[in-house]
Amino acid sequence: MRKKRFYIFKDTHLPPPGWLQGCFICNAITGQTEDFITNLGAEDTQYVVYVCGPCKQLKDRNGPLCALYESQILDYILTHTG
Repeated sequence: MRKKRFYIFKDTHLPPPGWLQGCFICNAITGQTEDFITNLGAEDTQYVVYVCGPCKQLKDRNGPLCALYESQILDYILTHTG
């Protein structure tokens, strides 16, 4: 069975189907992504989040920012994919 993919990013002037999108944290244009693992959906669902390099490093070093990021991603998933 093929996995369903949901791409999570901030709206920019770029068209949604594309390699570059807005960083979910700072809105900067980026092609960098990371998988977001959650137990919300079925196992056949993959969440791909656009996060630029500087924001990823900052998030990984800052516990409160990481918790806020995860909370906002979960809220996004619940409101946009359910």
